[in-house]
Amino acid sequence: MLLKIVSGGQNGADQAGLKVAKKLGIATGGWIPRGFKTEYGLDPSLAQYGLVETENESYYPRTVYNVRDSEATVYFASNWNSPGTKATLRAVHQFQRPVFKVDLKLPPPYVQMSKWLNENKVKILNVAGHRESVHPGVGNFVEEYLTQVIKLYHEYNFRIYEQQVQDEEPFLVKTYDGVMDAMNYVEEREKGPFSMFYIDGPGGRWQRDAGSWIKVG
Repeated sequence: MLLKIVSGGQNGADQAGLKVAKKLGIATGGWIPRGFKTEYGLDPSLAQYGLVETENESYYPRTVYNVRDSEATVYFASNWNSPGTKATLRAVHQFQRPVFKVDLKLPPPYVQMSKWLNENKVKILNVAGHRESVHPGVGNFVEEYLTQVIKLYHEYNFRIYEQQVQDEEPFLVKTYDGVMDAMNYVEEREKGPFSMFYIDGPGGRWQRDAGSWIKVG
């Protein structure tokens, strides 16, 4: 079960990974060059994703740190000899992290990557790949591809969401392989009138309300 997606914040694949995570209620983070540097200039708005600035404006340190601080990396590329691609794959080898390569010219089926995530029990995923100037349209492709992959991956699990304040978006707190374990976790942690729990799984969404479970989706 994915609990967090990290990236370097570059235009293209990096930012697409962060957008997908936010859309699906997954935590975000990662390292970005000082000043929130991208190929189009400095972009402080990326701080909303929890990105941390490195000590300088070089791209290389953030590449290494994001591989180091994640459990696995997915890389989207059409040119596997580009400097950024080579740097990421060197870091993957250095830290002995699993890597899934998506060739933008002939991408593997969604289910292939979802099975890879499940087999490696990935909870923190580094999303990296080409920037828009290298492969125009890569951002849109990655958004669609990752969205479908993660939805398939999450079908293997039951995900618990908590809403602590009325009208706020629920956030992911835990995942279990079995629905009874998930329900027991929630029932032991009910906190008060403004705390609402949901469980998402293969059978839909269930809400914990007034001591009972109600199917809501």
